[in-house]
Amino acid sequence: MYLCDTSIDIHTFKLEKLPKLLLFLFLFCASYTFAQNTNPFEIKSRVKEPISIEKKGKEATPIDNSNPFELKRKGDGTIATTVAPAQKKKKAKRQGYSTSKESRKSFVFIIVISLLVILAILFTLFREVVGRVYRAFLNDKILNQLHREQGVLPSGPYLTLYGLFFITTGIFVYFFLDYLKALPFEGNWTNLYACIGSVLAIFLFKHFLLSFLGWLFPIHKEISVYNFSIVIFNIIIGLILVPFIVLLAYGPPDLIKILFYISGGIIAATFIFRQLRGLFLSGKYLTSNKFHFLLYLCTVEIAPVVVLIKLILLSQEA
Repeated sequence: MYLCDTSIDIHTFKLEKLPKLLLFLFLFCASYTFAQNTNPFEIKSRVKEPISIEKKGKEATPIDNSNPFELKRKGDGTIATTVAPAQKKKKAKRQGYSTSKESRKSFVFIIVISLLVILAILFTLFREVVGRVYRAFLNDKILNQLHREQGVLPSGPYLTLYGLFFITTGIFVYFFLDYLKALPFEGNWTNLYACIGSVLAIFLFKHFLLSFLGWLFPIHKEISVYNFSIVIFNIIIGLILVPFIVLLAYGPPDLIKILFYISGGIIAATFIFRQLRGLFLSGKYLTSNKFHFLLYLCTVEIAPVVVLIKLILLSQEA
């Protein structure tokens, strides 16, 4: 009896404690669930529109367009970094042949000041030589007399003034190509050196070709005089181009085209005048060798000019 009563008491005790036990389990599970959903120490992002990320494997690809570096996956699985469009535009501006206005102003200032200084020094040292060159330019007899004094190779003052022609003509060609937007290289100094070098190469080749013709045919004396006349006429052209270069550098933009026409007309007139002087020089050979004279005129005098104009037009189209 006693054992039965004890078992009944224990059973009665468990039944009485069962609602409290169920309530405790319910509260414990609810608190655990809310603790997983809400974190009181979670730091919320300040970005209004969070960046969405697509995960593929272990790598992430940001899709947000505001990201300056977009990660793209290559075929081998590596990540390729693409520069933002703003940086592409900035990088593209650094390329090309055009330079800034400030750098071009300083470049033009340097070449104009250097040219004027060289001209002042040459006029101070070779004032008498310049006067003799001008008289030989106008008079054929003075030209022949000056050639007999100088010989086959002109002296130092004449070669120095001839070097001024290469500089001034190269600068003039640079301004002309810059006006046509046909400069071949990047950088002002590179284009200037190329223009001066091209003028130098053309006339050195012409002198060499004339000397070869004088050695090949019995016209050595006439060819030597004609070579010297080219030097005299080019010195005059180099001196005439100096004021035009200053005006092209600092003149108003509306006047640039007119200056090119005027200077080009002067150069053409000087070229025609030199050719007429050459005709008078070779008068006794012209009647008996008309074909050879026309062949020389087309290959040496006209063809290089036509080729040069064609190259300028092609570079302008490109």
